[in-house]
Amino acid sequence: MRSVQGLAPSVLTTRQHHQCMSLSTSAHRLLVHRFKHARGSSAVAAAKSAVNPTDAAAKLAQLCGEHMQAVSMQPTPLGRGLVLNQRVGKQAIVSVPIHNAMVLSDDPLGSISIFGDTAQRKWQEQHGALPDDLLEFLSGDERWDVRMTAWLLHVLDQEIGGGGGRPDMWDQYIALLPREEECSCLLNYRGAEEVEALQLPRLQAEAKGQHDWVVYLHDRWFSQRGAKGPKALRLSPSLADTVWASAMVRSRTFSDTVGGEGITLMVPFADLANHGFDYNSTFCVGKDRESFELRSLQEVGAGEEVVISYGETKTNPELMRDYGFVVPGNPNDRIPLPGMSLFEPDDRDEAAAKAKARSKAGAGVMAPVQPHKPQQDRPVLNGASLVEAAGMAGAWMKEELEAAPSSSSRPALDHVRASRRRSALLSFPLSDGYQGVGGAKHAVPSSDSKGGFFSFGQAWTESGTPDPRPIRPNEVAKERQSLEFYTSHLQGLLSVLPTSAEEDAALLAGPRVLAPRVAAAVRSRLEYKLLIAEGLVSMQAYGAYLENSVQVAGSLWGR
Repeated sequence: MRSVQGLAPSVLTTRQHHQCMSLSTSAHRLLVHRFKHARGSSAVAAAKSAVNPTDAAAKLAQLCGEHMQAVSMQPTPLGRGLVLNQRVGKQAIVSVPIHNAMVLSDDPLGSISIFGDTAQRKWQEQHGALPDDLLEFLSGDERWDVRMTAWLLHVLDQEIGGGGGRPDMWDQYIALLPREEECSCLLNYRGAEEVEALQLPRLQAEAKGQHDWVVYLHDRWFSQRGAKGPKALRLSPSLADTVWASAMVRSRTFSDTVGGEGITLMVPFADLANHGFDYNSTFCVGKDRESFELRSLQEVGAGEEVVISYGETKTNPELMRDYGFVVPGNPNDRIPLPGMSLFEPDDRDEAAAKAKARSKAGAGVMAPVQPHKPQQDRPVLNGASLVEAAGMAGAWMKEELEAAPSSSSRPALDHVRASRRRSALLSFPLSDGYQGVGGAKHAVPSSDSKGGFFSFGQAWTESGTPDPRPIRPNEVAKERQSLEFYTSHLQGLLSVLPTSAEEDAALLAGPRVLAPRVAAAVRSRLEYKLLIAEGLVSMQAYGAYLENSVQVAGSLWGR
């Protein structure tokens, strides 16, 4: 799947390449938007209004590929997606001929572009010749997303006659695509209400940077009225069309590597697959290099959704940036600590400044914000004791944590909340109880430890390092200081935001119908607040744990 790099100085992204059929790799990514709609304020809007999406998807499946009987587009818990009509094993479940996919070489000038050039030739044989100036642009030095946006704008603008007898394949595809006003990638956010709904300053800055970049692209390359320069393509009648096309490219393109050549693909119908961290399918160019496939990785039953990964390590801010949605309990999320941020630099600098400005304007006095500490000066928490106090269990040094078994004093956590709590705990610098922070591979007992060659109480693992040990009585006072520091920090993160988690949840559940981008923004900021809330719950539980720790630890270690 694709992510975009370097849209603007403030924009952080990563680019990875997918290795076909690999379960362990985090490199495969699809930028597929979870909400499938069609565009507005364009020449396609009228055609879209006359098309039933289910009928369009069925017809598109017939037009763009063969052997598609196993899947169909249906409503799913993740939004509109691909659902299996029959039980399948490990096999190709969607296969789209390469001549029906838009394919670009990522670096046509600096690297090989054999597959990309061949795929473009096959596309033209099937769907009609591309203009010379567009072909030159597609093989030029502009970034892959800019070149793919140009191609999509051309498809939108042309009446494409299929040389293979499929004249309306692209009409059906465009009819299934989101309307611009329904897209919620960060580049789509504009206007005070939409941007302010994001609340987090780094998301707001990211949205502005990305939207400004698309405006630049429109003025530089695509505007039919104002684009300048000898290579200006003038493909777009309006900025809304360019924003729409850029969002489609951002959220729907696949990335793969063929014979050492990095490629980007836009594949009709296949891009209806939704994202999940517990995915059951993957994607790749077929072994014969004549098709693009969605392949099941295991046996999947009839009625189950085909789920792929848009990026196994993507955080919610990254998902929001690229696709316009968040995953409740995203296992990759972390609470930003002093000196850190959702992206970079630190959110609290700008959030605190906004809070101060509101206070001066009579909006009420916000809670004080603690000064930053450099990363190397952040206080450390005892990992074994914090994890136990928070009701979690597992090898936290390997990031393997799950909810501990429930008891009469500790109710069971549901999966989503347990995942948030895991993410919250793994946000903090944790000590193994000796000298290792974050699970150092060669941790050794601290100087005041009673450990040694012949001491008891130091269980060694198979890897040759001692198991993390709980807090000791003489360490409690310092641990309380660390606890107070992080509790204050978490409270500060929430205090600078204009609404609470409870208010956001009520807004989503209330009778008012929110505009799509506003609703996506509220879901995004709510998930951020719920993650911090789990951190605060853990700190509260740890405070109670420390109150009783002297007696417990003393019985284990002595004084």
